[in-house]
Amino acid sequence: MSAIRPIIGLAPQGAALSERPPQPLPGGLVLRRIAPEDSARVHRLHCEIVAGLPSPDLFRPADADFFRQHCGPSGLTIGVFDGSRLAAYSVMRFPGADPDNLGRDIGLPARELPRVVHFELAGVDPAYRGRSLQDAMLRARMPLVLAEGRHQGLLTVAPANLHSLRNTMRNGFAVTTLRRKYGGALR
Repeated sequence: MSAIRPIIGLAPQGAALSERPPQPLPGGLVLRRIAPEDSARVHRLHCEIVAGLPSPDLFRPADADFFRQHCGPSGLTIGVFDGSRLAAYSVMRFPGADPDNLGRDIGLPARELPRVVHFELAGVDPAYRGRSLQDAMLRARMPLVLAEGRHQGLLTVAPANLHSLRNTMRNGFAVTTLRRKYGGALR
């Protein structure tokens, strides 16, 4: 869990970031919201990333429907683009009172559950790794969820995914519990 503080903001769906982001993306890359009609592009990149991992336990697989829902009614997805090429993505989910709300895992009272956001999946095309894109997306998500009235940002990371674990901790998140999730995977 982390206190969420604004660092960078996004314009409406499909629009580029504001003119003066405090931390510009390297190499002319652009961070923007992903529209529902572009969810298939995110799913394809996700599948490429999962297929290239040394262990499937490092990253949670997700189907095309997951990305459709989270580019629309159930959440918000942002992407980093190099021209028209999707270089990275980050998915947020608004779980509300759903039974899998991570707020339950850390003992949040029921009245706080509607204010939870799950920082679900984030992936970077291997050709774009080493540019701190996961960090940039993590920072960009925070003001978006504050604007949605969410102040409890929660996420899960595979303990063996040291890169993601370091990124999230460097951005103010802390390990609060270790549990089996998503069909028995340790998170």
